[in-house]
Amino acid sequence: MEKQEFLTQLQSELEGSLSAAEIREQIDFYGRYIEEEAIKGTSEAAVIDDLGDPWIIARTIIEKKERQTGETYHAEQTKAEQDAQTDKDYAHNQRTGGAFTYIMVLVVAILIIVAIIGTAVGALAFLYRNLPILFVIVIVLWIIHRIRN
Repeated sequence: MEKQEFLTQLQSELEGSLSAAEIREQIDFYGRYIEEEAIKGTSEAAVIDDLGDPWIIARTIIEKKERQTGETYHAEQTKAEQDAQTDKDYAHNQRTGGAFTYIMVLVVAILIIVAIIGTAVGALAFLYRNLPILFVIVIVLWIIHRIRN
């Protein structure tokens, strides 16, 4: 078999399974390979015999492409699953953060109410004794929230 016949058969076997650019890349590769081996002193016929049947070469190329495509699909699928999990985690953190914000607003409202009541009844001593403790509680809750998120 001659070089041109080999390359024509290989191209024919690859058509329909690879893009035109991929086929051209393979044909160019095998054409250069045959030429390089011929320059080294091996006859074209011997190089083509060593390469084997163009059909087998085409099947090997196509199967490799299909495996790569399958691996790419699997990698994309895994990435999509990871993204979905990240979205779930984010939504959960938002819900948890929302509850924490509600609690913080409630605690601050209680502090304000205590301050108003303490002032209204003239019990400033009560206010001075209890307000720092409530502020410490608010700060501790805020720190716990920051550590969790």
